Amino acid sequence: MKVPCNYQGWVKLYRSILKTPVWDDPAAFRVYAALLITATHMDVLETVYSIPVRLRPGQLTATQAEICDVTGFTRKTVRNGLDI
Repeated sequence: MKVPCNYQGWVKLYRSILKTPVWDDPAAFRVYAALLITATHMDVLETVYSIPVRLRPGQLTATQAEICDVTGFTRKTVRNGLDI
């Protein structure tokens, strides 16, 4: 998950998130928000293990370690946030 320093724009967040378990867990919400914000908004060609992969809007590639870097959480906290 590469986070360019020139990220601009907005993301849509529905109010219905208030009724989900993600909203009740601050760590899970931060992981969710990090994934939402870093997802692509247009077609992008990315290389994964030397294989070119086309990502469509809303898709991303990320490892737990990369999510840790973005959120500042430990791997355990990220893993728990992803399990919700």
